[in-house]
Amino acid sequence: MENEQITRAKALQAINDNVSERATSVIVERLIGKLIHHPTEFLIGTLERLERNELRQVLISHNIRHGVCAECDTIILARYNVDGVGQVCNECFNAKYSDFVQCDDCGFYFNENDEMQHVSDSNRDDSRVCDGCYDDYFYCDGCGYTIHRDEQSEDSQLCDECYHNRDDDSMPHPMHDWNYVPEYRYMGLNARKYGIELEVKSANDSELISDIHEDSDNLLYCKYDSSICGGAEIVSHPCDYNYHTKHMEWDKLMQKLINFGCTSHDAKTCGLHIHVNRDSFGASEHVQDFQIAKVLYIVNVFSGEMQRFARRSDYRWNDWCGNVSANFTKTETSETLIDKKRYADRNGARYSMVNLQNCRTIEFRIFRGTLKYSTFLASLQFTRLICEVAENISVNDLNALTWDTLKERATDIELINYIESRGL
Repeated sequence: MENEQITRAKALQAINDNVSERATSVIVERLIGKLIHHPTEFLIGTLERLERNELRQVLISHNIRHGVCAECDTIILARYNVDGVGQVCNECFNAKYSDFVQCDDCGFYFNENDEMQHVSDSNRDDSRVCDGCYDDYFYCDGCGYTIHRDEQSEDSQLCDECYHNRDDDSMPHPMHDWNYVPEYRYMGLNARKYGIELEVKSANDSELISDIHEDSDNLLYCKYDSSICGGAEIVSHPCDYNYHTKHMEWDKLMQKLINFGCTSHDAKTCGLHIHVNRDSFGASEHVQDFQIAKVLYIVNVFSGEMQRFARRSDYRWNDWCGNVSANFTKTETSETLIDKKRYADRNGARYSMVNLQNCRTIEFRIFRGTLKYSTFLASLQFTRLICEVAENISVNDLNALTWDTLKERATDIELINYIESRGL
């Protein structure tokens, strides 16, 4: 390091050249000691103001970059740049900001609750960048990586490598087949991710489909769905709750769909399906089974309320999202819950309130489709509430759970208002 190369003699000479005549030899020696033995940081808070000013003169005379901690006013060389705070010293960083996440581009540290985006560096290794730096990246339609715009081919949505290797057959089509599975992009820092499938009628307009891809930075894609005559399924990549609500702009998408004449709720055959990753319920399969069993308990014991919440008729409810094949009682134990969950795994159907047929996710198939953003948001919040309650409730409290005590746990205003509007 630059400051480590300063010898004791040079430091002494620099101080003698720059400090005022009031500086004593003791102060000089203390300054030299800090410069030599603590080259990366200077803790000067207890020294006199005179000494502090003189130290800065030494640093300036040797062109050594330094700053002042925004928290304790300490002169520092090595520093952490904390978003919204400024430069802080090592001690203050460890005391207040150790859980912050560093942007791999600008080097600033951000609150762990802030959104960091996953991108690919020049070697296609995973990196995390802040929202500001993320503006310099784009999603390549060819390889599926989010790459810095320096590597973007001019006038295309392809990286240089994909552009030069392209052929007409490999170019992506805006409407994918029903069984299409992309290379998933996982957005948001929370371990629990939600994959949205919104079925929409009259959404096969090529301009609209292209807009859906582009407006979402390709975090949404469209698939054919045989259950919807003249429609499509709009599918999201897995995102955590904060990312869905703060970055995906579902409200603008739904307004655009309405402007194009699309329908979802009124189409009657459309649904809103929400996938939740299994590994967000625990590290081991046994823990996951136990927590998911409690999810199944909740949706089955309160299936009547679920149907009213979902705005489903009896016919549509039984046809598309019936009860899972396990009967739950108010006298469950940990063992019986897991047994019934595993029974549902073996004997359950895809068209259940909670579909267990996917190896990596459970799928909430409860909700009727909607283009009303407040209803969409309440549905997502209700899914999150069920998962969080299941994750944190004991078996005894689960057996004693009532609909009233369940809805009292809701804190999101959109969910609370929706429950009241449905007379629940």
